[in-house]
Amino acid sequence: MLALTALRPRPSAVGTLASICATPVRFRHATNLYPTYLTEDVANVGKNGDIVMLRAGHARNFILGTNKGLMIPRDERGFRSNMTMYRTLGFPVETVLKYYDGAVAAVPRAQATTKSASLRSLAAADQSAVAALIAARAEVARVLRASVEAAPIRIRSAADERGALFGSVTVAAILEELSRRGIVDLSLAIKHAEQIYIKSDEGKIRKVKTTGTFEAGVNIPLVGAVPFQVIIESTSGILTAPTPVASTLVAEVESESANPIQ
Repeated sequence: MLALTALRPRPSAVGTLASICATPVRFRHATNLYPTYLTEDVANVGKNGDIVMLRAGHARNFILGTNKGLMIPRDERGFRSNMTMYRTLGFPVETVLKYYDGAVAAVPRAQATTKSASLRSLAAADQSAVAALIAARAEVARVLRASVEAAPIRIRSAADERGALFGSVTVAAILEELSRRGIVDLSLAIKHAEQIYIKSDEGKIRKVKTTGTFEAGVNIPLVGAVPFQVIIESTSGILTAPTPVASTLVAEVESESANPIQ
């Protein structure tokens, strides 16, 4: 009898278990977004009176921390039980209740939406500027093409009798020659010498080391390539190699032996 009495659960324990089972289980939120009520206009976020979904850190540091809004509690039951306290803290209780009831919807990702709208307006404004830039570069390309077709680029450099240069002619030298032609706004189309190329059997190169006529061109962004010829000439025609001193002395000795002094 005593053993059966000991195994019977106590009434207080049964009541405690029932109360625990009756308590709703609260799970951790799967999202880090918080409904935030804005008390003033915030750039790239929303307007005064909007409820926007923001990340917890953003809402806490940049909205609540700067007195630009309030973070609506996720605990709806706790809010309804303490509405007087929340009203004292400055919460728009009626608006928050409408949010809980679904009468007022929060705007998700308001910052991204606002930024997208701003980018779209900025892109529309930039389209005219880009069109004007393309037109200006196209005009420079037209004038440049006419110039090089009328007179190809000629560069003179020292070379030996085989046409090998004592050095090289680079694209920087070609750009310098183009700049001397007085083409208006040339720098608008050609920003640096690396836009110029010289064609060879090995592909496009940046310098040559022999005289001759070469096919070249310049790439103009948003417009295309302007081809032209580059003619590299020797500064003094064909240069002969200098006569060694020893050869000169031998020639003089042979001359004297052939014509002995009388």
